[in-house]
Amino acid sequence: MQEEYIRYTADLVDSRLARGSTQPDIWNLVLNTETSEALAPGKMHSCAELFIISGSETTATLLCDVIYYLLCYPSSLKKLVDEIRSRFVNFDSITFERLSRLRYLNACLEEALRLYSPVLTGVARVAPPGGLTILFKWVAPGTRVSVRQPDAFVPERWLGDHPAYRSNNRDCCQPYSVETRNFIDQNMAWHETRLILAKLLFTFDLELCEKSTDWISQKTYALWEKKPLMFRMRTVT
Repeated sequence: MQEEYIRYTADLVDSRLARGSTQPDIWNLVLNTETSEALAPGKMHSCAELFIISGSETTATLLCDVIYYLLCYPSSLKKLVDEIRSRFVNFDSITFERLSRLRYLNACLEEALRLYSPVLTGVARVAPPGGLTILFKWVAPGTRVSVRQPDAFVPERWLGDHPAYRSNNRDCCQPYSVETRNFIDQNMAWHETRLILAKLLFTFDLELCEKSTDWISQKTYALWEKKPLMFRMRTVT
């Protein structure tokens, strides 16, 4: 399967290079950089493998995740719908720049990332020499550790003004990792996810179908093996 995927991405890159394009896309940025002459086809193939995985499966997983939790928590869904529909007058007024300023929308996505990170293994750390104690439990040196928090979907914990969560250290949750291990496509992923979710909730009222009430119970092989997320959509009048 891995070899098939490598061939698939290489064919996509070769096809794109052969036909060219004047439309704005990621590959025009790759080709227009000062270092493009040094970027051999093999390196382009390798980059494409990363772009396709990080820009498709993970974003789709986050969208399914946040929609599922919103449908399970009607009060949070109502807050988000009210925020979106009160800020925009029509479909075309929903833009990247304006969406980035919606506090509750961003809080919902932060909470979804905390509860159901697209890369399930978490951002692991290694216990230092001599070991350490975490939550009153001894962790031996060299042990891989990632931290999980309670299971409730509470976007308010990310706003900083709720008394119950004001003292939380929100910086400790870094689903995209940090510094040199920081996810290179995260800005695009944030814009993509905000735009799709906002336009969906601006246009439709959603209701979770009974067959998907246990959608969150899934197998995983580094990434989640997602089941179909079934919900009803009614056009807002």
